[in-house]
Order: sequence, then structure tokens, then C-alpha cells
Amino acid sequence: MKSVVTTVVTAADAAGRFPSQNDLEAVQGNIQRAAARLEAAEKLAAGLDAVTREAGDACSANMLILSKLVRLATVK
Repeated sequence: MKSVVTTVVTAADAAGRFPSQNDLEAVQGNIQRAAARLEAAEKLAAGLDAVTREAGDACSANMLILSKLVRLATVK
């Protein structure tokens, strides 16, 4: 995964120039938002176990229902 710094430097280098003031401001803004992105990632990761557990429970419940329906269909 490319970082914003790498992307800006590579683009400027490809254009044969140094990064512009706007380029550097974009990098600075990205760095300033890093804490908020990290916090969001931590919150998402904290809920991952619960989401996984709920999905597994739902799959198990559906399998039980399907197996009962198959048994009913084969009895007739």
C-alpha cells in the first residue's frame, strides 16, 4: 500500500519537479487526520469479534432450519 508521501513524491518526480506547496499541504492534512483514522480502525476492530460471532450464530441457526426442512421433505 502506497503512502500519501510516496504518492506525492512519485508524482512530482514523474513530472520532473519538486513537490509543490499544495502537495505538501495535502501530505500535512493526511498526517493530521491519521489519529482520527487510527481511532476509527480501532473501533471497527473492537467490534469485529461480535460481528463474527453474530454471523456464525446466524449461519448455525439457518443450517438447523435447513436440515429440519430437508428431513421434513424426505419423510413425505
